[in-house]
Amino acid sequence: PREGVVRSMFVAPPGWTFWAVDFAGIENIIVGFLAKSERYVRLSKLDMHSFFTAHVLCEIEKVITPGDVPQESWPDDQLQAALKDIKKRFPKQRQDNKPHIPGSNYMEGPGMLQETMLKDSKVIVPIKQLKRLQSFYFELFPEIRNWQRRVMGIDECSDYAEHEGAYQKGYLRTPFGNIHRYYDVLTHVKGPKGWELRPSTDAKRAVAFVPQSCGRFVLTRAAQRLPEDTKATLRLFIHDEMLGLCPERWLDTCLQTARAEMIRPVPELGGLVFPVESKHGVSWGDMRG
Repeated sequence: PREGVVRSMFVAPPGWTFWAVDFAGIENIIVGFLAKSERYVRLSKLDMHSFFTAHVLCEIEKVITPGDVPQESWPDDQLQAALKDIKKRFPKQRQDNKPHIPGSNYMEGPGMLQETMLKDSKVIVPIKQLKRLQSFYFELFPEIRNWQRRVMGIDECSDYAEHEGAYQKGYLRTPFGNIHRYYDVLTHVKGPKGWELRPSTDAKRAVAFVPQSCGRFVLTRAAQRLPEDTKATLRLFIHDEMLGLCPERWLDTCLQTARAEMIRPVPELGGLVFPVESKHGVSWGDMRG
């Protein structure tokens, strides 16, 4: 891929190394928190992509049997081991299914998902197949649809929350106090049962705002807390990742201090702790954990 070619052009000078620590599934976890779904948070921490893929392989593609599907009732260690096995056995299917999760969470329709997957895999997936997969995702996690409706303001909140009801308030406020204003979240459309509120031009932006803003805020605040010597090695933020360049003798210190700050509980998000992964290497394009 073009991104890999560009990254491989960045090579550390002799005696230096790149280091990186990234959040594993931070936006999915935040979506689960906002949707008030403990099961979604748990699965996002363990490996939501493998969990969804396993159910697709069983229910839609009929590749595995129900007995091979990881179960939510299992304890974390058993469930995590089963999800790792799915990831190892079905890497292509897992990669193909990955866009469905953030895409569905942020209200991307099948057409937009088709475009995203074409860019990533150079394969045109039929719209009918994408519709079925997206419907199946919401069958597995109906709480996501409910959260989207609350954010837009189609359904009133049972308990008042600043990050819900954009249509009524005209703005959303994240748990960290950041505000974004909206003009056209919902519109009235006449249907068979009379006038109904339907998503309009600002709906997708409203739904994506709080999880994405929170994810960036958590990463930025972790970087601000780094000791000055580690902070001086930082070079880039890439989505949910810190990337640095340091002398090889500093590598362990940089990784340890970055990890320590990134796994701190976040009070504004109910004390959530986000899992992290680290890697390093002499080339930005060839880093290993």
